[in-house]
Amino acid sequence: MMGEMSRSTEITAGFVVSFDKVPPRIHHISTSGHLQVKKGSSVRIECSASGNPTPNVTWSRKNNILPNGEEKLHSHILSIENVDRHKGGVYICTANNGVGQAASSQVVLHVLYPPEITVERPIVFSGEGHEAMLVCIVHGETQPEVC
Repeated sequence: MMGEMSRSTEITAGFVVSFDKVPPRIHHISTSGHLQVKKGSSVRIECSASGNPTPNVTWSRKNNILPNGEEKLHSHILSIENVDRHKGGVYICTANNGVGQAASSQVVLHVLYPPEITVERPIVFSGEGHEAMLVCIVHGETQPEVC
């Protein structure tokens, strides 16, 4: 339930100490939710969260592992070096402190790169009067025009 709070109280040597438990909340991600970078550059995204107790912040990647090979990164900061097209996608910052529901926010990383061309088969044999199919696979961001 959003906005849920609970209170615990301790009595120590005649003093009453009270702790409000506050669910996690993400205050700030250092980008607007969409980040566009060129191939070969580095990316650093910060995720700030609050709550009581202090929430643990993790980064994950939607439908994929992180570029470092892990499923989750336990850090406020996500750093990606030498960005290429395989590192693009949706990255999710999650804050959790065991009070209420975890909070999350996502960043979409778009990687701009020149066209990359691969051929399916470098040599294709055919005889006179027969058709031959030549296949090339082109990747690029923005969408390349194939002529």
